[in-house]
Amino acid sequence: MSEGHPIPRISNDTEGDPRPARLAALLDLEQEARHAADLAAFGFVVVNRTIRLFPYRIAVFWRVTPTGKRIEAISGVPSPESDAPFGQWLDRVFRHLAPLETREPRRLHPEDLPEALANEWQEWVPPFSVEIPLIAPSTGNRVLGGVWFAHEEGWSDEEIALGKRLADGYAETLSRFLPTSRNLVSRFRSRRIEIAVLLLLVLVSLLPVRLSVLAPAEIAAIDPVAVTVPRDGVIAAVAVLPDRPVDKGDLLFSLDETDVRGKREIARQAFHVAEAEYQNARVSAFQEQESKTELGVLQAKLEKARLEFEYATSLLERSRVFAPKEGVLVYRDVNDWLGKPVKLGERVAFLDDPDQVEVHVRLPVADAIVLEPGSDIRMFLNISPLNPLKGKLRQVSYEAVVSPNNILTYLLKASLEKGADSPPPRIGLMGTAKLYGREVTLFYYVMRKPLAAMRQLLGI
Repeated sequence: MSEGHPIPRISNDTEGDPRPARLAALLDLEQEARHAADLAAFGFVVVNRTIRLFPYRIAVFWRVTPTGKRIEAISGVPSPESDAPFGQWLDRVFRHLAPLETREPRRLHPEDLPEALANEWQEWVPPFSVEIPLIAPSTGNRVLGGVWFAHEEGWSDEEIALGKRLADGYAETLSRFLPTSRNLVSRFRSRRIEIAVLLLLVLVSLLPVRLSVLAPAEIAAIDPVAVTVPRDGVIAAVAVLPDRPVDKGDLLFSLDETDVRGKREIARQAFHVAEAEYQNARVSAFQEQESKTELGVLQAKLEKARLEFEYATSLLERSRVFAPKEGVLVYRDVNDWLGKPVKLGERVAFLDDPDQVEVHVRLPVADAIVLEPGSDIRMFLNISPLNPLKGKLRQVSYEAVVSPNNILTYLLKASLEKGADSPPPRIGLMGTAKLYGREVTLFYYVMRKPLAAMRQLLGI
């Protein structure tokens, strides 16, 4: 409501009605108020429809809140504005009348207000007003609100009695829209199943569980021996197929000897020539002084030729590689090495002990959790997912490396518990490892990844 505009007058269609008509209007108003869908609809009935019972020019409906009186509806106004001049004046009036609250209807006059408020009375409301409190017995006879009626004529006792009777019905209806203790109890009872489920979910979310994560894993040997190439050359033959057991001293693979045999033959002939020259010079040294001088040079040449011959012989001997111990020769395929040029020290295969195995886990960086050596681990083999293998984590890498699947991962190693009757799993078997960390709540266990994704998305 803006300043300078008169408050609209609501027409009264019941003037001159007999008492039976007023009784019918009273019953109709109570029924209309009970059928109100919300507090706004109820306030509209109070300030705009009550004129069917008695005449008035202005009606103001207010209710009690923890901070004081709150204006909910004003007659002829769609929505009351607290910052409008009329609303501000009403607010000051209610604050002044608050200590003078009464539980009975009372007539109000400008003389009841301070001079500053009384001077504005004629500007906003007619001279005769009555305030009727809304008291609901169902709430312990608590004052829930009230209605202020203003008119140009005085209020008769009959009109005030009718207003008080109607206020009882209005108060009971108002109690349905206010958060009273009884309403809270009724709402709790009507929604006790939903509340019980919510409380159950809260309690379940606080249950302690062990944080765990899944990652791909495989069975690998403990401290495998690398089988390397002893010299530069070309692999001519592989004597043992992949994943086959070998004994100590068995031939594993051999290098092509053609080039090495030629070099050895040349070195052998050079050694024999140097030896013959040395022997001839040694015999001539007894007769010629010059031969004695060349004897030292020829001896050095002979020693060099001998060393070159021995070196060529050792290269020929290193053309064949033998197993340094008993185990299983592990490599991918024979055709990967046949005819392939190799360099000194290049690894061709691993020699593993099938009885000494462990679990190698590739934990993606995105799934990493806090893990300490000694943590529990279970491995579910792809060939036997219903019989998990138990173990203990023994090594956690600090540096992430790129896996064969081009995923940044941490390498973890775990030892397996040895079964009394069951043999150790075969080297190379693949599966999924479940790693166990510290205890957390079920809520954190479920929401860990969504919270991490939200944190990355929002940058907090």
